[in-house]
Amino acid sequence: MSDAAIRYLVAIYELGQGSAIRSVKVAAQLGISRASVSKMLGQLSAQGLAQKEYYGCVRLTPEGLRESRQLYQELKKIECFFSQVLKSSAENARSDALSCLYSLSLESRRSMARLASSSSAPAPGTDVPLRP
Repeated sequence: MSDAAIRYLVAIYELGQGSAIRSVKVAAQLGISRASVSKMLGQLSAQGLAQKEYYGCVRLTPEGLRESRQLYQELKKIECFFSQVLKSSAENARSDALSCLYSLSLESRRSMARLASSSSAPAPGTDVPLRP
């Protein structure tokens, strides 16, 4: 899945939580043009992840909702890790967690989310042992 598709799915999920939302809200959330949103919504529709509705609304399909919910949960776990364990500011924690979603493989994202939500995550200020 492309970085852009991940960004859009997370934004649509955050804004609508499964309900239809206006595409102009997606544009505002992502700070991009409505034309860009329209183009990506066409791609998400072609992939079976979203449905464009009349009057500029978009709704996630069941598959899109499942995928976006998974991405959102990974985002929140990683964001919490950056905020609570690494003591990043809220803004940096969010930005860095989004960067992880875009940059890491699915396997690495899921492993990082598991680590972030597990009790095996090091306490704040604790050194993380590195393997040689």
